[in-house]
Amino acid sequence: MTHVITDINPGGAELALLRLVEATSEVCEHSVIVISSWDPLREQFERLGVPVFVIGLARRTPSPLRIIRLMSSVRRLEPQVVQTWMPAGDLLGGVAARLTTRAPVVWNLRNSELDPERSHRMTRLVTRLNGRLSRVIPTRIIAVAEKAARVHADLGYDPRRTVVIHNGFAPAGTETVADRDLFGFAEGEAVVSRLGRYHPDKDHASLITAWRTVAVQCPNARLALAGQDMDEANVDLCQRIRAAGVEGSVTLLGRLSNPASLYAISDITVSNSLAEGLPNVVGEAMAHGVPAVVTAAGDSAILVGDTGRVVPCGDPDTLAEAVIDLARMAPHERRALGDAARRRIEDEFSLETMASRYVVLWREVAGVRN
Repeated sequence: MTHVITDINPGGAELALLRLVEATSEVCEHSVIVISSWDPLREQFERLGVPVFVIGLARRTPSPLRIIRLMSSVRRLEPQVVQTWMPAGDLLGGVAARLTTRAPVVWNLRNSELDPERSHRMTRLVTRLNGRLSRVIPTRIIAVAEKAARVHADLGYDPRRTVVIHNGFAPAGTETVADRDLFGFAEGEAVVSRLGRYHPDKDHASLITAWRTVAVQCPNARLALAGQDMDEANVDLCQRIRAAGVEGSVTLLGRLSNPASLYAISDITVSNSLAEGLPNVVGEAMAHGVPAVVTAAGDSAILVGDTGRVVPCGDPDTLAEAVIDLARMAPHERRALGDAARRRIEDEFSLETMASRYVVLWREVAGVRN
């Protein structure tokens, strides 16, 4: 099994791949080809015994020699199946596999929206090109969300080849200790966490606007922002926080090496994105027993079910109301909601379920009888 992915920065698709590889390592022999040179997760893959091959293809000035290197790497690995990730990975990895091997190709769709104002022009162009090639290159197409499947069908992707496999999440371990002092929060404060990189799709602007209302009505509430560029060096974010007058109740934590440490002390988690597939950060928080407030982006509402709150995208007032509703709950009521969230992950969105569905599909396209 060879995976081709644009990069292995710690984002949603990359972490989903890491979890999938770990969960299926006993039944599949994996290798990973990274098209670019961004490989922060390389050590974690190699710790699992998974070789990582970095092509070093630049996004702005693609080198023909690097593309030949990609094709050579795919051919040399002699994969039974080539699983590709992200639009560029689907295109380049799919073409390389078709030209150099007989291996079936499986694409992976993550995005549930491609708004021209928030998505990169090249991503939109590659996605539309992939739509035309979807009847030629992939044997199967895996969508992470029902909405992602519908959106890509509208862009020309072959719906007959598309199947939805939701992200899966491992149960929370007992090794993570709830340590509020680690982040500077006191007992009795309601910690509301928001994990996610600083990107227009994540709509931090609406969250900061909503937090102005939350901070007034729930003086004990504290907003913890974590993820790439969620730190003091982000001038735009800091200006938004100051303009809203909420500096005293917002903590910027930057990228966390162990997000579980934040889930362990969170009372509520928020994902108010404008576009999502099926958000990993919400599923992981729910696995830790944290109730969530989410927007109706991608399949977020399907993930949360009746264990949290679902609000419209881009609506700070309704977002504030939902957070306040959970923050004002009695602790035992909020814990009960969190327990229901944990059970929902265990029953319907487990990592074991996701992994088994991938393996069944891989064996099917490879012609291997179970």
